Amino acid sequence: MHLKDVPPICSTRTPLRALDPNVLSIRISADEGFSLAISSKVPGPAVRIYPVKMDFHYGGTFGGSTPEAYERCCST
Repeated sequence: MHLKDVPPICSTRTPLRALDPNVLSIRISADEGFSLAISSKVPGPAVRIYPVKMDFHYGGTFGGSTPEAYERCCST
């Protein structure tokens, strides 16, 4: 899913190149999880943009894999 276009940065004297879109990706099979790719301003007075990617993998965080659909994970 592509999020809203990044607005132009008005505080610079020279125009910047077009920024990459912010993207939310949701993985629902084989490698469950999600990732978020955003353009972030580097702290400080200069306008410098840095791409940042945040990534969550269910198996890497909680170990193993998720149960199949309708499968019970625990016996009663």
